[in-house]
Amino acid sequence: MQRTRPTLAKYILSENSYTRIGISGTYPLREGGHTPWVKVFLVEDSAILRQRLLSILASVPGAVACGHAAGATEAIAAIEEAKPDAVVLDIQLESGSGFDVLRAVGASTAVYVLTNFANDAYRRKAQSLGARGFFDKSTEVEGLRQALVQASA
Repeated sequence: MQRTRPTLAKYILSENSYTRIGISGTYPLREGGHTPWVKVFLVEDSAILRQRLLSILASVPGAVACGHAAGATEAIAAIEEAKPDAVVLDIQLESGSGFDVLRAVGASTAVYVLTNFANDAYRRKAQSLGARGFFDKSTEVEGLRQALVQASA
């Protein structure tokens, strides 16, 4: 049995601006009749890394990207509109900081930090602001994937 999901907000980066578009899709139902999906919003300023994250997300059963942003202000506004179940967040952004985003949405949304700045001070700060996970981009990407698998279960 297939079910069409509701339209979600998505933001597409073109040059330095974001365009909101609607996306919808058809996904198989899980036993019990509910759609197996968790909406994940990506906050990453590197287009190459964002594509890598989308590939990782595609390998997580039931997970779907509901949008992305490269800067803190855009991310906060888009997250409030998209209402994702989880956010994958970089610390170093095009404008602002991942900590600004975490401060704004950390209590209401499951936030997983994925950064090149994986030192103890940043880890403690992220945890104190409500991050559910903190992962090093160089060595802990599989840990992030496993956290998203658990979130989508």
